Amino acid sequence: MGSRVRAGQLLADIDAPDLDQQVAQARGVVAQTRAAQELAQANLVRWRALAVDSAVTAQEVDQMQAAFNEAVANSNSAEANLRRLVQLQGYERVVAPFAGVITARNVDAGALVGTAGGVSGTLTAATGSAPGSLFTVAQTDTLSVYVTVPEDNAAAVAIGKPVVVTVPALPGDTLRGRVARTAGSLDPTARTLLTEVRVANPSGVFLPGMYAQVQLALGAGAPPLRVPAASLVIRDGPPQVVTVGPDSTVRYQTVTLGRDLGSWVEVTGGLDQGVHVVINPPPDLQDGARVRVASAR
Repeated sequence: MGSRVRAGQLLADIDAPDLDQQVAQARGVVAQTRAAQELAQANLVRWRALAVDSAVTAQEVDQMQAAFNEAVANSNSAEANLRRLVQLQGYERVVAPFAGVITARNVDAGALVGTAGGVSGTLTAATGSAPGSLFTVAQTDTLSVYVTVPEDNAAAVAIGKPVVVTVPALPGDTLRGRVARTAGSLDPTARTLLTEVRVANPSGVFLPGMYAQVQLALGAGAPPLRVPAASLVIRDGPPQVVTVGPDSTVRYQTVTLGRDLGSWVEVTGGLDQGVHVVINPPPDLQDGARVRVASAR
């Protein structure tokens, strides 16, 4: 644990005598099927030559052809089985998938490793490692930081946008990176956009698992409109407000609400900036009625 490894470096060599024996047996079967295929091919060539002189019947030639086809199929099946076993045998060598640091080692020399990756004995997976894993390798030269961006700022997140990352545990040290990718959709419950930030960490000072703070310049967007809560008309349908036009006539306007701020409510859609709304509209106020504006709020 804590050792640096390079990509492709051998981490463990698993002894699997049963699998090795199956591979050896499969190689022998391949040799047998190849010999049978060569014999069937030679017999087919001879029978075809005899058929020219009518020394054998067409049925016998067909039988030799069928025998050759069967030998080819048996040979192909044996070779496919050998390739499968050799591929499984390749998993006996556990190598590092990339250059990094071993952050967890859950196996010792001589331990029995199960087919599902489980390790016998009392060894338990280290914190942050997957259950049943033999090793956990972390790539520390480049780190990924995952942040959640609120819905109001999600549209301003762009791939490649620069960011600054700081870690409270290491005051004074900062990392600079860029937005690598986003989830592409908002979390339906939290209404946030999951964003991945990639930062270079050549010195290795920042460690995987540290809590980080990300500064992402999203730009100042236009603040949402706010109307008095007393101006809302809540009936059977969606929420509405009563607007007053230039000709002093009123219209019931359907709106989309945002955050509830108590005496004020955000309106995220359905209402334009600068439009007058009626506060505490009476229930009998009809659409299209003319009113007198006492004061503008």
